[in-house]
Amino acid sequence: MNAEIMNKINEYSETNYADLIQAIIKMERPELSLEEITELYQQYMNNDEMKLLGDGFYIDSGLDY
Repeated sequence: MNAEIMNKINEYSETNYADLIQAIIKMERPELSLEEITELYQQYMNNDEMKLLGDGFYIDSGLDY
């Protein structure tokens, strides 16, 4: 992995975690609106068992996160 990219990711995670996570959500689910991304971010932050990447990352999926 490129050290410069890794350093930037680490920097972003320390200075603006919310934007970093929402950007990752947008990459994983590009069809979502800003409102939906914000909702998923809140779900992610409220649930320690919810994974950031993967098949279970859906709004109102009925799954127990």
